[in-house]
Amino acid sequence: IRCVRTRKSVGSVRCGEETEVDTARQLRESGSPIFWLEVSSSVALRRAGLSAPRPLLIGNVRANLVALLETRTPIYESLATLRIDVNTLDQSELAHQIADHLSGGAQ
Repeated sequence: IRCVRTRKSVGSVRCGEETEVDTARQLRESGSPIFWLEVSSSVALRRAGLSAPRPLLIGNVRANLVALLETRTPIYESLATLRIDVNTLDQSELAHQIADHLSGGAQ
Protein backbone atom coordinates (compact mmCIF):
# COMPACT_ATOMS: atom_id res chain seq x y z
CA ILE A 1 0.00 0.00 0.00
CA ARG A 2 2.90 2.34 0.75
CA CYS A 3 4.10 2.28 -2.88
CA VAL A 4 0.66 3.33 -4.11
CA ARG A 5 0.75 6.46 -1.98
CA THR A 6 4.32 7.50 -2.74
CA ARG A 7 4.86 7.04 -6.49
CA LYS A 8 3.23 6.07 -9.73
CA SER A 9 2.96 2.33 -9.72
CA VAL A 10 0.69 -0.58 -10.39
CA GLY A 11 0.08 -3.01 -7.59
CA SER A 12 -1.77 -6.23 -7.11
CA VAL A 13 -3.40 -7.43 -3.93
CA ARG A 14 -2.38 -10.93 -2.92
CA CYS A 15 -5.05 -13.58 -2.67
CA GLY A 16 -7.47 -12.68 0.11
CA GLU A 17 -5.63 -9.56 1.24
CA GLU A 18 -8.54 -7.34 0.18
CA THR A 19 -10.64 -9.06 2.85
CA GLU A 20 -8.38 -7.71 5.60
CA VAL A 21 -10.00 -4.63 7.14
CA ASP A 22 -6.77 -2.62 7.46
CA THR A 23 -5.76 -3.33 3.86
CA ALA A 24 -9.19 -2.38 2.53
CA ARG A 25 -9.08 0.87 4.54
CA GLN A 26 -5.61 1.73 3.23
CA LEU A 27 -6.69 1.04 -0.34
CA ARG A 28 -9.71 3.34 0.03
CA GLU A 29 -7.64 6.08 1.64
CA SER A 30 -4.84 5.90 -0.94
CA GLY A 31 -6.80 7.94 -3.45
CA SER A 32 -5.40 5.73 -6.19
CA PRO A 33 -7.62 4.16 -8.82
CA ILE A 34 -8.62 0.61 -7.94
CA PHE A 35 -9.55 -1.63 -10.85
CA TRP A 36 -11.79 -4.64 -10.41
CA LEU A 37 -11.07 -7.13 -13.15
CA GLU A 38 -14.46 -8.83 -13.15
CA VAL A 39 -14.67 -12.33 -14.56
CA SER A 40 -17.38 -14.98 -14.61
CA SER A 41 -16.81 -18.21 -12.74
CA SER A 42 -16.77 -20.22 -15.98
CA VAL A 43 -14.08 -18.02 -17.55
CA ALA A 44 -12.09 -17.93 -14.29
CA LEU A 45 -12.21 -21.71 -14.10
CA ARG A 46 -11.02 -22.07 -17.68
CA ARG A 47 -8.18 -19.57 -17.14
CA ALA A 48 -7.10 -21.01 -13.80
CA GLY A 49 -6.96 -24.51 -15.21
CA LEU A 50 -6.98 -27.68 -13.24
CA SER A 51 -3.36 -28.71 -13.64
CA ALA A 52 -1.78 -26.13 -11.31
CA PRO A 53 -2.19 -26.39 -7.54
CA ARG A 54 -4.81 -23.92 -6.26
CA PRO A 55 -5.03 -24.19 -2.44
CA LEU A 56 -8.29 -22.22 -2.22
CA LEU A 57 -9.92 -24.46 -4.80
CA ILE A 58 -9.00 -27.89 -3.39
CA GLY A 59 -11.87 -30.36 -3.61
CA ASN A 60 -14.81 -29.37 -5.75
CA VAL A 61 -13.02 -26.73 -7.82
CA ARG A 62 -16.10 -25.28 -9.52
CA ALA A 63 -18.15 -25.02 -6.30
CA ASN A 64 -15.22 -23.54 -4.39
CA LEU A 65 -14.56 -20.96 -7.12
CA VAL A 66 -18.22 -19.93 -7.23
CA ALA A 67 -18.28 -19.60 -3.42
CA LEU A 68 -15.05 -17.58 -3.46
CA LEU A 69 -16.43 -15.19 -6.07
CA GLU A 70 -19.73 -14.85 -4.17
CA THR A 71 -17.85 -13.98 -0.98
CA ARG A 72 -15.45 -11.53 -2.58
CA THR A 73 -17.72 -9.76 -5.10
CA PRO A 74 -19.20 -7.36 -2.51
CA ILE A 75 -15.68 -6.48 -1.33
CA TYR A 76 -14.48 -5.88 -4.88
CA GLU A 77 -17.57 -3.75 -5.59
CA SER A 78 -16.97 -1.63 -2.50
CA LEU A 79 -13.28 -1.03 -3.26
CA ALA A 80 -13.27 -0.58 -7.02
CA THR A 81 -13.19 2.83 -8.63
CA LEU A 82 -13.46 1.19 -12.04
CA ARG A 83 -14.97 -2.16 -12.97
CA ILE A 84 -13.61 -3.85 -16.11
CA ASP A 85 -15.34 -6.92 -17.54
CA VAL A 86 -12.41 -9.10 -18.61
CA ASN A 87 -14.41 -12.10 -19.81
CA THR A 88 -13.62 -11.40 -23.46
CA LEU A 89 -10.46 -9.28 -23.16
CA ASP A 90 -6.98 -10.55 -23.80
CA GLN A 91 -4.03 -9.20 -21.79
CA SER A 92 -3.15 -6.56 -24.37
CA GLU A 93 -6.71 -5.22 -24.56
CA LEU A 94 -6.89 -5.05 -20.78
CA ALA A 95 -3.56 -3.23 -20.55
CA HIS A 96 -4.75 -0.69 -23.12
CA GLN A 97 -8.02 -0.08 -21.23
CA ILE A 98 -6.16 0.51 -17.97
CA ALA A 99 -3.57 2.75 -19.64
CA ASP A 100 -6.34 4.75 -21.34
CA HIS A 101 -8.10 5.23 -18.02
CA LEU A 102 -4.91 6.26 -16.21
CA SER A 103 -4.02 8.77 -18.92
CA GLY A 104 -7.49 10.29 -18.81
CA GLY A 105 -8.48 8.97 -22.24
CA ALA A 106 -11.24 6.63 -21.07
CA GLN A 107 -14.29 7.58 -19.06
